[in-house]
Amino acid sequence: MFFVLSKLVDVLLSPLCWALFFFALAIPWRRRSARRGQRRRRAFGGLALAILLLFSTPVVANAITTYTESAAVTTYRADVVYDTVIVLGGMGDETIWKATGEPAWNDNVERILVAQRLLVEGKAKTAIVSGGPMNASYAEWSEARQLALQLRSSGIAEDRILLEDRARNTRENALYSAAIVRAHGFQRVLVITSAFHVPRAAACFRKVGLDVDWLPVDWRRETEALALGRVLPRASALAQSSGMLRELFGRLVYRLTGYA
Repeated sequence: MFFVLSKLVDVLLSPLCWALFFFALAIPWRRRSARRGQRRRRAFGGLALAILLLFSTPVVANAITTYTESAAVTTYRADVVYDTVIVLGGMGDETIWKATGEPAWNDNVERILVAQRLLVEGKAKTAIVSGGPMNASYAEWSEARQLALQLRSSGIAEDRILLEDRARNTRENALYSAAIVRAHGFQRVLVITSAFHVPRAAACFRKVGLDVDWLPVDWRRETEALALGRVLPRASALAQSSGMLRELFGRLVYRLTGYA
């Protein structure tokens, strides 16, 4: 139930959905009411337009992103060889892999690329790749299996890769990965995930009593000076704003449910 509700809330938290809702309120659906409530409908239409313009402006999207990533702290120690590095999923598409036979990655792919580099350089002995299928019928193409395939393709030995292919959210990432860590007696553990995701993930790992180091990757905030292109609306900025708002709301939900 939590999984289904979380996906529904993901949609409802999109500024695009807010704008469409207010645009719908601005439409005179019945001919008789076309002349009545014109001021109210104009207000709803203006509000919808304002939402789209605000959240699709790169400078606004960057401000939200900067705030979301501000609590991500790096505790990675370059002088330590970690017993394992936990790679949190959220970067692979199981449906495309099943349909095409080729793994498909999104913007979070830096998580597995950095873990791959640490394994190749000998900074970590093993890797726990965490990510279960969103649909049980896709178990054979789970994200954890995609991640393992990526590591094997770079020459990482099979016995250095541990699959955690049940987790469907961050809480389960922590819960099931902690079980593997304890079963193998790992002491030095590093977790890799996107910077915006670190605060919620860290809270989940603390909740399950696992003491780990953190390596935030995939930083999204920009530091360049204000330019004309950053104040003009863009679809990519709207998507970025939506993603960061969902993450911030996710932190709140996890606290309220006791997951973090």
